[in-house]
Amino acid sequence: MRTLLLLGGMTPDVTALYYNIINKVVRLKLGDRASAPLYLYSANLEEMIQHAMKGDWDEFAKVYKKPIRSLSDGVDGIAICAILAHKVAKKLFDDSSSAHVPLFHIADCLALHITNNHPSTKKLGLLGPKISMLDSDDPDFFVAMLQKAGFEILIPETPADIEEVNRGMLQEVAKGVASVTDSTRKMFIQQAKKLIERGAQGSDSTLSRTACERCRRQKLRCSRQRPTCTRCSRFSVTCSYPELADRRRLAARRESVRAEQSRPEAAPVTPESTELNVGTARSPSEAPRISSIGFVDVGPSRTEHVAQGSAGTNLDDLPPRAIGLALLDIYFERLYNATLLFNRTQLFESYLDGSLPPYLLRSIFALSSLFLRKLRHQPPRLGTHAVSPELAAFATYASYGDGWVEAARREAWLLTDRPTVQVVQALSCLNLYWFATRDLDRARINAIMAYASATTFRSLNLSDNGTRTKDELQLVERKHGCFWACWSTMCISSFPEAYAKNAWEEACNVPLPVASDGFVSDGNVARQYHMTAEWKPEALNEEPNPPSSIMAEHMKLMGVCLAKDIYQSSQFPPYVTGNEGTGRDIARLLGLHSLYHLCQIVLLCPLVSLFSGRRGITGEGTQNHAQTITKHAIHQGHLIRDYIAKKQDISKLSSHVGFASFVSTSIILTLLRSRARRHRDDENTRDHVSHTLVTLIQDSIDILSILQTFWEHLEPMTRSLQRAADQILGPFDRVGHSVIGTESRTIEVPMTGVNSPAREEDVITTTYIESPEYPNAHHSASSYTNAHFGVTDSPGGYMTQNLDETPDWHHNDLFEWCQTEGLLDIGDDFLDIGASVDWNMDLNLLTGFSSQMA
Repeated sequence: MRTLLLLGGMTPDVTALYYNIINKVVRLKLGDRASAPLYLYSANLEEMIQHAMKGDWDEFAKVYKKPIRSLSDGVDGIAICAILAHKVAKKLFDDSSSAHVPLFHIADCLALHITNNHPSTKKLGLLGPKISMLDSDDPDFFVAMLQKAGFEILIPETPADIEEVNRGMLQEVAKGVASVTDSTRKMFIQQAKKLIERGAQGSDSTLSRTACERCRRQKLRCSRQRPTCTRCSRFSVTCSYPELADRRRLAARRESVRAEQSRPEAAPVTPESTELNVGTARSPSEAPRISSIGFVDVGPSRTEHVAQGSAGTNLDDLPPRAIGLALLDIYFERLYNATLLFNRTQLFESYLDGSLPPYLLRSIFALSSLFLRKLRHQPPRLGTHAVSPELAAFATYASYGDGWVEAARREAWLLTDRPTVQVVQALSCLNLYWFATRDLDRARINAIMAYASATTFRSLNLSDNGTRTKDELQLVERKHGCFWACWSTMCISSFPEAYAKNAWEEACNVPLPVASDGFVSDGNVARQYHMTAEWKPEALNEEPNPPSSIMAEHMKLMGVCLAKDIYQSSQFPPYVTGNEGTGRDIARLLGLHSLYHLCQIVLLCPLVSLFSGRRGITGEGTQNHAQTITKHAIHQGHLIRDYIAKKQDISKLSSHVGFASFVSTSIILTLLRSRARRHRDDENTRDHVSHTLVTLIQDSIDILSILQTFWEHLEPMTRSLQRAADQILGPFDRVGHSVIGTESRTIEVPMTGVNSPAREEDVITTTYIESPEYPNAHHSASSYTNAHFGVTDSPGGYMTQNLDETPDWHHNDLFEWCQTEGLLDIGDDFLDIGASVDWNMDLNLLTGFSSQMA
């Protein structure tokens, strides 16, 4: 069982009621001698009331923050046992989130219960303390939370009725059920009837259909009044009514279990595990169906119910279907891991047939809304084609992201103890949303939950007996894709650290992602392969060199960076020819190249004093390392230049492309600063820099100035890069340096040598701006060996430097900008290192590379 922390004391009788109900449910499920592991914190009621009367909610929250901080390590969840205390739920949630413990909001649980068990209910009557009925402006309090979930809330009409209900709650109900007088009980019943007359939906009668459990056990006549029958009220005991069996739900549940059990490789399914998924069944004739992405769905989707029932002013409303399709398209075009989490065709089909749960749709739509924001800065030299003008047509929904993501979070988190494919997909989207908005604590919490859930998908093995259908194989591929998406997030963030240190071992033997056309019509999976424990590709069948995909190359390359110490060869592991080089994937292909250059730069920078900021790094190989770093930086700049010249949509570039551009441009500016100081030409540095090099620098700054709108963590990088460029080269004439488009054609982009992680003979064919050519006589693949692997150009020779003593530049987070901040803030004593090293990396070398690639 999981351990809960109960925050109570308002009042003690109500807190005891929570305690009794929880233990009662545990006994019903596990036996009479079972009890729930609980921590109970009871606050001083008088102290809390004084804080509330003064409106001092910060002090109110501090009372409960103490037990959260001291007990959070030993609990799995936190529940607030008082409605008034939910006024500070947001403040308490911040503390529980930092401790990685979920906090359950009573409004969330109520909304989910009603949605699952009474999907037609849209109007709720609310009787409670005055503040809970009237304070609808607080987005984290009771009324607003229920309104966000799509419900209309009704309260007593007249001030006199409100005061009477408030009196009954505070003076009688708060003291316990035994303190409630008959007149107060009748008053509550009368107020409830008034709300029903105004349209509040509920049970058909205030009487239960059955006797309470205590009267049933004693075989006595029961008045069947809710919430407490007359006999239980007289003896001041807890009155509870049995939950009536919903025959329609039971029938639907049995059907869903039979459907799951008919699948040979499906995970074990129990009636309990499908309870949340079958809550929308309306009639026993509506048989369950299995969505194309793995969700057991019974009957019509709740999507339309929620959309129709939500108030027009709520920001978490689901949009009309036409807008929804556009948002799905925006998501697929701009999120680098979308093809790992979903199959594009299946996702659109599932949306159109209404089989996607609202929390998953909201998480996707929230991510899409990031790209509907108005640009903070529009570089004039790029023109209006920098970002697709179609995005402006949906700008109205740019502000809906926070509402969607919160609604998705509340529902998805309740399902994390029994993860499905869709839960993992939603958590991955939530993680990316909070990463993009720089809410890193919440991003990490979702990343941890997503990865922990996705690890259960690793052990799925494909059978070769030909008995599995195409849909079943696609479901297995989606589970593998979910694992790879969560694994790559863990690799990028290096969190949880225990997994990140040996990440390649976590992913070995898991089939790598296949291309979108990787399934043939008869349901057999296309040729596939995985990585071994030594991070070498190995085919899952007898055919040599099975085709790869862009995302498979992404995953292999991330593993290469992490598993660098296990290699004893002079080249990266062999890569195979890809088959996803369509125009739609040009941004993903550029992302793959950028990741390669970024990894090479990051791994080699610790071996060069100028880039690492550390003295004493000497040796014959230092010059070669510096040259290789510069080549990668220049090549990254040309990738961006070619992408801009082709007038592609910059919003489709992933955040790690922006980060790679920041690092590569920082390398170039650091070299220019070093050259200027050594040659004493600070005042006219710009005069000695070629137009091509200035354009590369400005291109990187321009794309970062656009991407920072969608990925907020790029904002400090953009500022520091612009400031450094202005200091070293002087202010840019941004309008004067216009981008002249160059003619593109369908060519073979070599994924080889310094420009690629692939073998020299491998290519990805795509429509792409012409890439620079590298003379084979001078730039063979072996010339660009990653020296940090512990090898030299010769397979038999090894570097004398001890890898264990090499500064680990990306120890915490490969894509955390502060890890590379030193590139632009090298101290004066490190800028001129000519005395300790034969350093010739000056302007001549930079312009030489630029001319070779022009």
